Amino acid sequence: MRNQFIGTVTSANAAGALTFEWHSDVSVTGQGWTASIGCSTNPPVANFSASTTTPAPGADVVFTDLSSNGPTTWTWTITPASFTFVNGTNANSQNPVVQFNDLVAYTVSLNVSNPYGSDSETKVNYINVSPCSYCAAGGSTGDEEWISNVTFNTINNSSVAATGYTDYTSISTDVTPGSVYNLSVSCGSTGSWSENYWVFYDWNQDCDFDDANESFDLGTTTGPGTLNLNITVPGDAEPGATRMRVFIKFSSDPVDGCDDTFTYGEVEDYTVKVEGGDINLSLKVYLEGPFDVNTMSPEINSYLPLNQPYNAAPWNYFGTESIVSPAADDVDWILIELRDALSAGQANSGTRIARQAAFVKTNGEIIASDGNPVLTFTESLINNLFVVVHHRNHISVMSASPVTETAGVYTYDFSTAMGQAYGGASGHKEVVPGIWAMFAADGNADGMVNSLDESPVWENEAGEEGFLNSDYNLDGQSNNIDKDDYWSPNTGKGTQVPN
Repeated sequence: MRNQFIGTVTSANAAGALTFEWHSDVSVTGQGWTASIGCSTNPPVANFSASTTTPAPGADVVFTDLSSNGPTTWTWTITPASFTFVNGTNANSQNPVVQFNDLVAYTVSLNVSNPYGSDSETKVNYINVSPCSYCAAGGSTGDEEWISNVTFNTINNSSVAATGYTDYTSISTDVTPGSVYNLSVSCGSTGSWSENYWVFYDWNQDCDFDDANESFDLGTTTGPGTLNLNITVPGDAEPGATRMRVFIKFSSDPVDGCDDTFTYGEVEDYTVKVEGGDINLSLKVYLEGPFDVNTMSPEINSYLPLNQPYNAAPWNYFGTESIVSPAADDVDWILIELRDALSAGQANSGTRIARQAAFVKTNGEIIASDGNPVLTFTESLINNLFVVVHHRNHISVMSASPVTETAGVYTYDFSTAMGQAYGGASGHKEVVPGIWAMFAADGNADGMVNSLDESPVWENEAGEEGFLNSDYNLDGQSNNIDKDDYWSPNTGKGTQVPN
């Protein structure tokens, strides 16, 4: 036996001692033996990879533990929970096999431990389930000419001679519609043969490479070489993860992006994540304070400031929204916040991607400061959209489910049901049967209705008129109605919006 590695051995006794016994069959006389034995007292360092990061729903994904320093236990955590361990594996397997069921992005975490400590590795939005099952492509021989490097935006992958096809979909990069990125492809070769370079992108995510602007000819080299081409991401490219397929083929062009009939050359697949375009948002929400029967009263209209009022703590929003004068049906300024997360429970403040001050109308509709009934945000969306509504003296609410897009507009109405706000009945209030509104009386905007909203907030302004934080029913006056009819019934209520 020579150059044999027996792997990690862990002592079972309290002293941590190991005893090795060497046995001979006595039938052969040799020159003896040597051994190199190493012992580690280091905690593990977690790391892992997946066989693919863009699987089709229900396809097997094999996770490979790449942790160092000899871990002895493994715990895998995957969110959201719409997945299944298969092939006899589970959350504590070293190399589990997983099937993902939904067309969403999954975050994967691995915690490893040994007797000396533990470590975790988390890869956010690591698995992007694709509805596509792409056609096969590749040569039957890849050891004479092959793809030695692909560089595209943040992708920079070098490789050696292969078997004609290599799946690198676990390697990805984010691109923006309308932007230009340089693609560089290098050929490795054992001779001086003519090599044709092509790349294909499934920009519209229809699971093929047949559409306009999805195939690109980089040119030809003789033997080893490198070719470059600027690639413009179409402005209408479908947001999300899609396929980039790179060809090097001996002597001729690929028939199409599904060419698997040639002999010499290689195909490599990568993942390109197209960022979303503008977010156009249509919202409806009611405030409890000014609500009356089925509408809201604009009684503080004449007191409304011309510049958005959320440029102080706790909001610290310094947008420049302003008006010349309020419209007759403007109830008050509000602050809209967008969060990009996999689920409502994960939509904390760290997932915030945009904010905008706007107005809420008497019918609950939210309009931009320029009067547009659709709010436009230029930020890109990667996961799911959750919307938070803030008001200066009402408790903030967040959409309980992802806001969905129809005909280019994301639409959400908080008022129609208890379950429209995250937290249900704890998140907002039924003001009349079937209509829900934001809780009034959070005068200091700390997310809770409590004694501080009576003293000092209400006590300091009682008897005054104007644009007041203690004017809980928004009638332009701070008086006993605000305290008795709004603060007192709502005491103890708090926001359900994740921090």
